[in-house]
Amino acid sequence: MARGFDKLETHLKESLKMAMIITQNEVISGDDATFKLSKRPDRVEVYDEATLPDMYKRPVLKYEIDKDKLKDDLLRGLQVPGARLASVIALLPQIRKAQICNLKNKSQRSL
Repeated sequence: MARGFDKLETHLKESLKMAMIITQNEVISGDDATFKLSKRPDRVEVYDEATLPDMYKRPVLKYEIDKDKLKDDLLRGLQVPGARLASVIALLPQIRKAQICNLKNKSQRSL
């Protein structure tokens, strides 16, 4: 049952985040909670590892991408075949403490 709630929570958060992005609402605030979109640092997205230059691969048991070095170069404006910067937007819920206590009490009573 808990896994189902986790999936539902993830789905609801992603749906709310997409709706906020589409409607260009950065903050939604109510009596019980506030949701705020927050721009996060760009992350490296490797979309074609085969075309990535070897300088971004570090030797281990197998090659893995040195995303820190790759990100630094991408941020400096270097064009790197096989990689690009991807924007990341996070949804930050702010639920008031009193509401958390109420939710916990309600869920304990229903058990």
